[in-house]
Amino acid sequence: MLDVPTQEMERLNREIARLQNTSAAKDAELKKVKADTAVEIQRLKTALKEAEATRDEAVAHLTEIKEDLDAVAAEKMKVLNELERLEAEDVLAREEEKANIVLVEHQGGFDHAIRLVKHHHPNFDTSIFDMEMEVHKGQLMKVTDIPDEDEENPGAGTSQEEETPTTPTGQPPSQDDGATPDIEIEN
Repeated sequence: MLDVPTQEMERLNREIARLQNTSAAKDAELKKVKADTAVEIQRLKTALKEAEATRDEAVAHLTEIKEDLDAVAAEKMKVLNELERLEAEDVLAREEEKANIVLVEHQGGFDHAIRLVKHHHPNFDTSIFDMEMEVHKGQLMKVTDIPDEDEENPGAGTSQEEETPTTPTGQPPSQDDGATPDIEIEN
C-alpha cells in the first residue's frame, strides 16, 4: 500500500515541479511585460509632453498671427481712411481748380467787354464797373451776397422777367451820365 501513495506523491511532486516551472516562466513573462509596459508608458509620457509643447507653440503662433492680422486690419483701415481723405481733398482741389478756371475765363470776358466799351465809347467811365457786382431784383449787390433762388423762394420757378438795368450805384442809367443803354458789343 505504500506504493500507491508513493506513486501518487511522485506524480504530485512532478505536477508541483511542472507547475513551479510554469509559474516561473509566467513570472518571467510577466516581468518582461511589466518592463515593456513601463518603457511604453514612459515613451507615451514623453510623446504627450512633446505634443503638449507643440500644441503650446502652435497656440502661441496662432495668437501672434491673430495679433498681426489685427494690426494689419487696423493699418488697412488707416490707409483706407487716408485714401478717402485724399480723394475728398482731390475732389475739392479739382472743384476749386475748375472754379478758378471759370473765374479766370469770366474775368477775361469781363475785361474784354470793358475794353470794347472803352474802344467804342472812349468818354465812358468804366471805373465804376466791378466784376464782383451783379444786379439782383433791381439792386446792385455783390455776387456773394445774392441768395440762391431755392433759398429765397423754395419751389418757385425761375423768373423770365427782365430786370431794369441799373448803374453800379443802383440807380437807373440816365442819358446825362454818358451811358448808352442800347450798346451792342461786336465780336
